[in-house]
Amino acid sequence: MTISRMFYIFGLVTILTFAAIFIDGIFGLGISNDAAFETFIAPFVMLVSFVLAFPYLRKRFASWFILDKSKIHQAICLPILAAIALGFVINIYRYIPYWLGSDPIGVGSNQVTKIEDITQVGLTLLTSIIGPLNEELMFRFLIYVGLFYLFTKNKNRFPWLDKLNANIFTFKNPLYILGLVCCINVLFALVHGPNLLNFPLYFLGGAVNTLFFIRYGFLSAWISHGVFNFFSGITLSIVVQTMV
Repeated sequence: MTISRMFYIFGLVTILTFAAIFIDGIFGLGISNDAAFETFIAPFVMLVSFVLAFPYLRKRFASWFILDKSKIHQAICLPILAAIALGFVINIYRYIPYWLGSDPIGVGSNQVTKIEDITQVGLTLLTSIIGPLNEELMFRFLIYVGLFYLFTKNKNRFPWLDKLNANIFTFKNPLYILGLVCCINVLFALVHGPNLLNFPLYFLGGAVNTLFFIRYGFLSAWISHGVFNFFSGITLSIVVQTMV
């Protein structure tokens, strides 16, 4: 990969992004304001450019987008159902302290819940499509593919890497997969600025997305994440109205 090609890809993604910002100016959704750009759009440009710039990552992304096209219906429908069910489970968990006479469990300090000068439609687009895409690229695809590359390149030098590579990527040993899922999603949860009470919310959600990624591919994890975010307010309202 030449430097010129990397700049070409970055420039193309940037041009497309600014075209989207121009269109946003016409429709007035607010997704191009400073806060939205810094939190969602800029990471999107950098992550997508990074993946497209390297042939290895491009090929891996293409192969991992949908692992088995014969199971496309499962790869789409199962994460939708799981995300909605998870929304109810998490919001019920959040209100357990309330039923015991305390305040409901809040969200992490780094979670985006609102952005000034943005419409509800714009916020939904960012939190249900762009945000989940960014986080799944970072915490599922890049970490998983990065570990695969590291293990396969060095397995002959370090026997313990060969063992990890075989158990995680070849045989998919459940115990090793569980360890990988835990490691990835401790990091995923910590990025959201949790406390002891709401840490499980992010860990559980991230674990579900990781399992969908490993089983069905990137699209499945992205759908799971996006649908959960989209329905989080709806499931919260149902829980509050029926159980509070």
